[in-house]
Amino acid sequence: MRILTRFLTGVLSLGLTAGALEAQMGTGRVAGAVKDESGQPIAGATVVAEPQGGGNKLEATSNDKGEWGILGFRNGRYTFTISANGYQPESSTGMVQQLQRNPRMDAVLRKLQKGTAAGGEKAGALLTEGNRLFEQKQYAEATSKYQQLLAENPTLYQIHINIGNVYRAEGELDKALAAYQLVLDQEPENLSALVNMGDMLIKKGTFDKAVTFFEKAVVLNPSDEAIPFNVAEIYFQAGNIDKAIEYYQKSAAAKADWPEPVLKLGYAYLNQGDMVQAAAQMEKVVAMAPDSPQAQIAKGVLDSIKKD
Repeated sequence: MRILTRFLTGVLSLGLTAGALEAQMGTGRVAGAVKDESGQPIAGATVVAEPQGGGNKLEATSNDKGEWGILGFRNGRYTFTISANGYQPESSTGMVQQLQRNPRMDAVLRKLQKGTAAGGEKAGALLTEGNRLFEQKQYAEATSKYQQLLAENPTLYQIHINIGNVYRAEGELDKALAAYQLVLDQEPENLSALVNMGDMLIKKGTFDKAVTFFEKAVVLNPSDEAIPFNVAEIYFQAGNIDKAIEYYQKSAAAKADWPEPVLKLGYAYLNQGDMVQAAAQMEKVVAMAPDSPQAQIAKGVLDSIKKD
């Protein structure tokens, strides 16, 4: 108990410092690339980062190489939505930190199914207009465009993701869930719909249901470090430390230079009373990112372990 008390005190102190910095700064950066299924870059894709706790959205547009970058993030969890004309939008969620290198947000967009060439051209125009209205927070107008698109092109079931995103922005969580479920009814392995379902269920406080969708997303996209990290966080908060460890390990394996899941592994082992493993994880954090905020916390934990 002595080690845990000192550990929590140190974390709270660092948290206050980080909070004070966050109020004054917005220095976090996230970058990525957008490609199609053949690996070709998609230029002109729109990237929208929305803070889950409320606040201003951050936006970017991909260049000719499909690359994009956004500067100005504060500490917190963000939902990233990436869309391009003629492609199915993709969404993912993850933590962003100001004082460390954040994991990349790469995306592969799939082309929307189209009925006829003429219908496809008009569908693309409606989708573009709907997305523009959504970004301008004209939600009723955006929904109208999406509904028109569906009425004229019933096979474009993926548009229900856009409609769900409108409901999410309006705080209509049950309607958002229903929209994402319509996509999963047609395509059970749609990664964007799975992640969005999990996100909505977390907002509703239904963690046990949320984790099932995130776990499916991990299987479908094992190279993504953010999704297993989110799963681990859910299990950790629920007190299922063994499962938390499993998914923190998956996250750490997917992004070998990201110290956050390694630090959280140390926390998990601390909660199990395994000081040997906890110390080993903290030492890894210090070795991989010696100047990071995570390393400062890890050093404090290591000092407490040695004293006891």
